Amino acid sequence: MKIGLCVTGAARILTELRAHLPQDEIIEADASGVLGLAAECDVLIPIMTAIPAAAFAGTPVKLVQQYGVGLEGVDVEAATRAGVWVANVPSLGTGNAESVAELAIALMMMLGRDLPGAFARFRAGRFGAPLGQALWRSTVLILGYGGIGEEIARRLRASTHGSSPFRATARKASGRAMPA
Repeated sequence: MKIGLCVTGAARILTELRAHLPQDEIIEADASGVLGLAAECDVLIPIMTAIPAAAFAGTPVKLVQQYGVGLEGVDVEAATRAGVWVANVPSLGTGNAESVAELAIALMMMLGRDLPGAFARFRAGRFGAPLGQALWRSTVLILGYGGIGEEIARRLRASTHGSSPFRATARKASGRAMPA
């Protein structure tokens, strides 16, 4: 099988794929070479590269497998019409949503406490009460309530007054209806 990685310079991903799929040929190209990859590959791995409808017209592509969660750059409708399977890695339970949620909360805390300013005050020898705002007793608006949004809410429940998930379109998440 021939697998096309739609990004160049992803040495770790190439190493992992080649280690786990030694019988397959894995080639790479940048975004400008996506249609060329599609013309010769059975599988495309987009990473963050757009896969347009033209990649599915008369090509041997049978599968687009995202090396992560997001498929926003893949023309899923065109792939479906061409009989091409499109798949991604689930967000929840893989460490993806969990680690991104933790990073998002860490960044919220750093912004709330003006961490760069705190470091500058420390270097200048100015010490005192912490400045900024704590997450404790705050209300947090979560824009998007997919896997990452759910994990952010789960982690914030203990320290905040609550969270307000917001989604532009209503859909079910984790088997329950969420506010739109």
